Amino acid sequence: MVPKKGALRIDWMTVVAKFSVLGFLVLSQAGTGVTGATKQHIPDMLISIELRNVLLRDALTRVGDVAHLSFVYVSNKALDKNKVSITVRQQKVSKVLDKLLRPYSLSYTVVDNRVIVWHIIK
Repeated sequence: MVPKKGALRIDWMTVVAKFSVLGFLVLSQAGTGVTGATKQHIPDMLISIELRNVLLRDALTRVGDVAHLSFVYVSNKALDKNKVSITVRQQKVSKVLDKLLRPYSLSYTVVDNRVIVWHIIK
């Protein structure tokens, strides 16, 4: 029995979509630490910022505003339930992200000027 031409195309597209998602997940997990040196080009821009008792998501948004980065989040409750305080003077963006994310078992990958934040699976 020969499958219909349209049915084969749909199956092929499904396979391609699944492998695309799998490829993204594998690549984003490639560097599981939060050290900026092993990441794709993380901006080495020095920033100064002072935040008191703000949600982690809001702190990351503020860092993004100062460093001209945008954030993409893989769903994580830690972003909306934990409040953070941080004061840094002339520190690299990578160090600031380490300080904010590491206590909540979060990591990041940088693609262009987008920072993808995800939970470290242990």
